[in-house]
Amino acid sequence: MWPPVSFHLFMNHARSHHLVVVPLHSLWRTGIWLVFCFALIGWGLKYLTDDFRGRAIAALDKNTVALQQAVRILPNEPSIHRELGLIYLLDPLQHDPDAAAWHLQRAVELSPFDYNLQLDWARALEQQNKLAAAEQAYQKAMALAPTYFRPQWRYANFLLRQDRMDEGVTQLIRLIETDPDLAMHMLDVLWQATNGNPQTLSRLGQQVRSDQIRADVITFLSRHNYTNESILLWQQLTDSTLRIKTGLQLVWQLWQQRRWEDSQQLWHQIMRARIGSIPAEDLVLWNGGFEHDLLDAPLDWRLENSAAVSTSPDATVKRSGARALRIEFRQTDGVRLSNLSHDVVVNASTAYRLEFFYQTQGLLPRNGLMVEVVDPDDANRLRAVAPLGNPDQWTMGSISFSTPAQTRVVRIRIVRTPVNPLHDYIAGRVWFDDFRLIAQ
Repeated sequence: MWPPVSFHLFMNHARSHHLVVVPLHSLWRTGIWLVFCFALIGWGLKYLTDDFRGRAIAALDKNTVALQQAVRILPNEPSIHRELGLIYLLDPLQHDPDAAAWHLQRAVELSPFDYNLQLDWARALEQQNKLAAAEQAYQKAMALAPTYFRPQWRYANFLLRQDRMDEGVTQLIRLIETDPDLAMHMLDVLWQATNGNPQTLSRLGQQVRSDQIRADVITFLSRHNYTNESILLWQQLTDSTLRIKTGLQLVWQLWQQRRWEDSQQLWHQIMRARIGSIPAEDLVLWNGGFEHDLLDAPLDWRLENSAAVSTSPDATVKRSGARALRIEFRQTDGVRLSNLSHDVVVNASTAYRLEFFYQTQGLLPRNGLMVEVVDPDDANRLRAVAPLGNPDQWTMGSISFSTPAQTRVVRIRIVRTPVNPLHDYIAGRVWFDDFRLIAQ
């Protein structure tokens, strides 16, 4: 039922008022109602058309002219203001910090709880050198998304750009401890922000609570050849596994820098942390009896394995202790062995005697095997050799030599060269045990 429609007319006379009700015909009522409905529908269609048109323009044409047109059509759409503001902010050909700040501020006003808009506005304010307002916007973004990474990361970068290193490092520590997998990336950002200042990274490494993150800082610094800073941080590690892993990296780093004594000293610390108390004579030539698992380090044995020869610790045949080194020849002709070695730090201009024991099985007397001591930098400076026979019982071999004034490292090698280019033959096994290097 249509509601009753009428005109109420007031007739004003001198002494009385009369209400006159004039009823409208039902057709008139229907017409007025339809006009109202069509007007409402028309307004809605225009709104939808404008909205679609504005969004289509903004989506299809990412340029300032199109986006300005979209803004005129949809002046209260924050996403269009944001796109336009970012073009003015980031496009070097249309860079306009003031226009960027205006549009991004308008986006924030239209959508005040979007942390991404706060971050964009903060960036625009920073380009205008309105640093206090920019910091407030960064902090507002962090308050809106307190558990999100991006606002915290942007704020940390802001602090670093303002040369507020202590605050920036503190902020980065929070981020790194929240997401340790990103530690290397964050350290690289800090490295770039400080123009490669190792002290800032060292301070971060000292302040973090996580040994894993501290180990990442050690690795980062050592890659940039700041080994001394890395060693100081390494001393703070308490996790034994990380201590050994990162310590071995530093040993290699020191070795490559030709800091032989420092490398040896750190190696001894690692071994004591790994094993416990070690006799001093065992540290001169480490693992001479092959009792300990081999580590990838210059001051331990480096074995050589191929299709022709197999080398490995062996617990079934040994002279003393629990193991010896076994070498087994899998091929019989033209076999070479040259990379089975152990480096040792020595004193210059000093007489030494290398002692070792070996035993063979199935070898010929003339087998091409020998133990040698060489200067790895210059074999012409030092090379001493002890050819090997084929004893079937443990037999001692020895090499006496004196180090030249320039020699600080010697390399002990177990080698094999073909005995004859036409009639070479090798077969069987050989075991080594109890290497010792004695200063005379």
